[in-house]
Amino acid sequence: MESFATEPKFNVLIIDDWELHSITESEQKYLFELIELRSETSSKIFVSQTPISKWHSLMPNSTIADAILDRIVRTAIRIELKGESVRKNSERKIDEEGSFMK
Repeated sequence: MESFATEPKFNVLIIDDWELHSITESEQKYLFELIELRSETSSKIFVSQTPISKWHSLMPNSTIADAILDRIVRTAIRIELKGESVRKNSERKIDEEGSFMK
């Protein structure tokens, strides 16, 4: 993976399905660099089904994991949803015209 030569030009970093599985050390270093560049200047949204308590164990380098999680969790506003998945409970089906049916 390439390093960033200059600061990325975005206001919000959104990472969906964060930590569904372990990441490689090169992915971890890339993520650290991305977060570090934007740590004080942009918003970050991490969407995950994995509890925060397990995030550290899914990263191979514990020192970099500490640094990443410090930058994510320290200033986080956490929203934790409880209950079954909306997709799992959905009884909606699509009709022949592509519209949702009840």
